[in-house]
Amino acid sequence: MNTFNLLCELASNENWCWKFPCSTCGNIDFKYGFLELSKRKIPSDKDWIVHRDSSYQKKLDHYPRNFTEDEKKAVLQICLNANLLIMHEKCHFPFWLGYLGLVLSYFRTDSVIFRKVSVSWSRQLQSIVIKNSQIYKRLGEILKNDSALLHLGDLEHCEKSIIQKNEIF
Repeated sequence: MNTFNLLCELASNENWCWKFPCSTCGNIDFKYGFLELSKRKIPSDKDWIVHRDSSYQKKLDHYPRNFTEDEKKAVLQICLNANLLIMHEKCHFPFWLGYLGLVLSYFRTDSVIFRKVSVSWSRQLQSIVIKNSQIYKRLGEILKNDSALLHLGDLEHCEKSIIQKNEIF
């Protein structure tokens, strides 16, 4: 399974803070988790040490205030192959959308890989939101327009559409 998916399942099970920006914890569990992902570590392995309420911070390098370009590229490459349908099924709603938002916020670049992640996630989100809704059309624009990228606000609209879709059915 994709390691970003595994990270999100762990975060959901342990109730990691995903609120952006969080002035209390600064999303520290996610920041260290992303840093470990960039080093090709796997959340399901026994040696994975980033867990809420553990003392992992003393065992890891620096506090990741900003990510290097190499770390961004590594995490985005992982996120490119994330399966949002699995997240939708296995992670708390709307938390998993917040996890995506953290990636969009912390790893936004002008790189080709960020564009690819935007396209991949937009395609998957289209299958979850209400067909022909405003956000469905916006996600379609991202798929067609080479300069369009997925934004934090788009995820808020996805959340509303998913809620509405669940109310209909």
